[in-house]
Amino acid sequence: EKQRRERWDKDALDMVLQAAALDMHAVDDRPRAALPTAASALWAAARKPFDDRLNDSKCLLVPSAALRLQVELAEPAALSPEASAFRPFAQMCAWLAHLVVTAVLPTEVRSEVLQAFKKLASACEELGQQPETAPCDPEGLCRLAMAVALVVRDEKGDFGTEALEGLARICVQRAMDEALHWRPQQLSVLASAYAAAEVPHEGLFRTIGMAAERHTALGNEWTTEQLLKLLHSGWQLGQLGALEKLLRSLHADAGLQRYVREAAARDLPLLFSVLVLINDLQMLEELLRSQREKLHSVSMQGLTTMLREWPQKEGGGPALAHTKATVVREAVAAAGRKAPSLAELQILVDAASEDSKALSRLTELAASPALLTSMPPVDTSWQELRTALDGLLAPFADAGVEVPRLEAACAARLVTAMERSPAEPRELATAILVLHENVFASMPIFIEAVAERLAKTRLPSKGLEAAEVRRLCTRLVRAAAKVGRGNANRGSGDQELDNWVDRLDRCVFDDGRPGSERRLDWLETQACKRFAPAAREALGSSWMTTLLIRSKRLAWTGGKTVSLNSPKPRAAVRKLSEVGSTLLFDASLQAEVDALEPDTVERALEASPRPAGALGPAGWSPGAGSSGARTAAPTPSRDAAGGRPSGTNAAAPTRSPASGLQVTGGRDKGMADTIAGTYAPFNKNHHRIVYRRIDPKTDSNVLLYYWDERDGEEQRGWWFGPEVGGEEVWAHNSGSSTSTVPPARGWRILHSGTVDPALTVTKVDNQRIPGGAAVSTAAPSTASVARTIIGSAPSQVRSNTGVPTRPPPPPPRPRGSAGMIRRQGGEAQPPATPSRSRVPTPTSTGGIKRPRIDSARAAELHSWLQGLDDGAGAMLQYFDVLSSEFDADLAQIAAAKVEGGEKQGILGVVDPSFWETVRVEKTGHKMLFARGIAKL
Repeated sequence: EKQRRERWDKDALDMVLQAAALDMHAVDDRPRAALPTAASALWAAARKPFDDRLNDSKCLLVPSAALRLQVELAEPAALSPEASAFRPFAQMCAWLAHLVVTAVLPTEVRSEVLQAFKKLASACEELGQQPETAPCDPEGLCRLAMAVALVVRDEKGDFGTEALEGLARICVQRAMDEALHWRPQQLSVLASAYAAAEVPHEGLFRTIGMAAERHTALGNEWTTEQLLKLLHSGWQLGQLGALEKLLRSLHADAGLQRYVREAAARDLPLLFSVLVLINDLQMLEELLRSQREKLHSVSMQGLTTMLREWPQKEGGGPALAHTKATVVREAVAAAGRKAPSLAELQILVDAASEDSKALSRLTELAASPALLTSMPPVDTSWQELRTALDGLLAPFADAGVEVPRLEAACAARLVTAMERSPAEPRELATAILVLHENVFASMPIFIEAVAERLAKTRLPSKGLEAAEVRRLCTRLVRAAAKVGRGNANRGSGDQELDNWVDRLDRCVFDDGRPGSERRLDWLETQACKRFAPAAREALGSSWMTTLLIRSKRLAWTGGKTVSLNSPKPRAAVRKLSEVGSTLLFDASLQAEVDALEPDTVERALEASPRPAGALGPAGWSPGAGSSGARTAAPTPSRDAAGGRPSGTNAAAPTRSPASGLQVTGGRDKGMADTIAGTYAPFNKNHHRIVYRRIDPKTDSNVLLYYWDERDGEEQRGWWFGPEVGGEEVWAHNSGSSTSTVPPARGWRILHSGTVDPALTVTKVDNQRIPGGAAVSTAAPSTASVARTIIGSAPSQVRSNTGVPTRPPPPPPRPRGSAGMIRRQGGEAQPPATPSRSRVPTPTSTGGIKRPRIDSARAAELHSWLQGLDDGAGAMLQYFDVLSSEFDADLAQIAAAKVEGGEKQGILGVVDPSFWETVRVEKTGHKMLFARGIAKL
């Protein structure tokens, strides 16, 4: 094959394999192949060019070999002590096990093979019960042990353990009486078999050690591979002490020095343990000194084993103490690449806490991305979650190390679990009490989330369960009292983390009004654009929730939305005390609740000009201080009571005057009279100037403002309307997302759905603005905004001639309908009069209303989209456009269904205009939509 470089004929290979399969058994007058031949066939099948053909369901070699194994077990010869068939039978079993582990076998074939090995395991177990009648061939026993061990390791179950115990009993009690019958190679294979299956057997390893010692005493040479394989097996199973006599024998003959000088990185932990066992500290120092540069290649398991077995201080010299710090440093680096197990973490922290120089490394370890992302999965039980979080936090707490990032990650994981996995109060309490009281006080939203969740559960009134819950209630009350005071009011101690939290707060309030809500996924998408990768890389995949749980200006309680409100931990604790029993809140604790002051509202973030040289939105550096934060420009919003604007930045600094705008023309005379005129800079919204019409003057407000993509790409662009973000709008132009000025042409009149080419928006100098005064872009006072914005759309306006004119109110174009619908039969028809829920209400000025997406409808739409592809998530890309075009209303989406359209195929069920409106191009996605809409 190597010489001719020709491709093998697959059919010919399959024919050879089938012939070997048939040869496993007697057919008519032809006898079956001998066991050595069967073993050789399996050995060859595991190699090129046959191995790639074993996964073919038509290949019968492996199931035929499994059947041959069962046939041999049914006959007494294979496991008889007198028969010569034992060794080749064991070899056949070993190669069949090799195929189970390495080949990709069809499921049904693998099942047949495992059934055969279970019968083999039962036979070995029975042999172990009567060692005196078992075969004693060294090669056969070590091969049989390896066969069972490989399958045991691959299955990762209890299967086969008793079989290996039985084989070990045979070796110890009978087969190894004559140790010289066992060659070094056979001893190392036998030891590695038990190491592969993770079955420690002290008696077996002591017997192996004695046999190996006799070989050494007689001068029989051990190869490096054989000796290290034996020692690695004993070290892996914790049986190195059973080989101590062998090790001291090698040490007395200076046999270990060669291994110390030539040690590979993977052998360093083993040799370290060997030298500690025989107490040769001088050679140990030589090993660490000469091989120090290889420590970075040692595994985490190896490094923590070295730290666990490190000699006591009085036993080692200064070189050992210096090297220990190096090992700790390398272990911390390894933990940063891959999270250690909880046992390894405890060893590492204990080792570092003993050395003041190494202690500083623990802060690095607690902040490592690998450790932060090692949280248990979402479906973990509360008991397992508590154990895992306690294992992560307890070592650092015992060492007195502050770990704000790890604490925040654990708290965020608990909040998520509370939202997704309901728990009994005691389960909840035991898991949450893993966190220290000071951690509660530094994360007020965590207090609020826990108190709210407890208030919704059925609280216990007696017994041990009530005691645990009372501890949690007490901690909540006292932590709530500390919020905003003393140490709880300072930063986390991690300046970089605090900067990221502050940056997130500014990012959110820059794009939203206090009191509003934002979807968590949308918020994360927007933050990704403004945060440099450093924060996401440092905190891992849960970086957003880790920052939110630390925020004192945002409220996230584990759900899919984030509220732009300061947390209210004390109010939540008071509510909990109202539903709790007197056993949970006795007179003393209730007095502490009554003494709680009202929740403090964090001061709103002030807008500040971006410093010179600061990065733009796509390149913010989260490591920078708050001075580098992007300017937050609050937009006017109306309160629930009287529609008065709030959140306007009245103290914004005055800037240089900006140019005004002139809006002219328009084929729609009524709409032209409504919006044409001269506009001056008035305010700011979503990082763009808001323009207000100042000529001709009217009693009503006419604004031109920008809205970004937060409510969907279809909502992005420049809008004419009577108020910023209001429901009533008259004309729209998507424009460019990078331009800061409105586009000149391409304005779409919303009540007709057509683009008016005659409507233009052009810049004018300040000197041409009526009155000749320059207009500042600084935000006006709140009172000014209120006087300007309050009121409905103008019922009448004046034309340039001064004659009052009322623009006609033509019916608006239905959103998401593309202007046409289909009736039964598929014929295109003009749109019928839609229902009120589907058609935006026309106003006196001919405007239409922008959709306000109801959160319940949005959740229903999200669930429907996920169900279209059975949760794969590919259809969620249409969520925003369906929300903007159909108000996230499944009833409106259902209106796209064409009655009787199924006669033209599955796609005929849906009006073709739907594909254009939602921009569905893939045929597969169209079919998924069609099936879903047909069921609405």
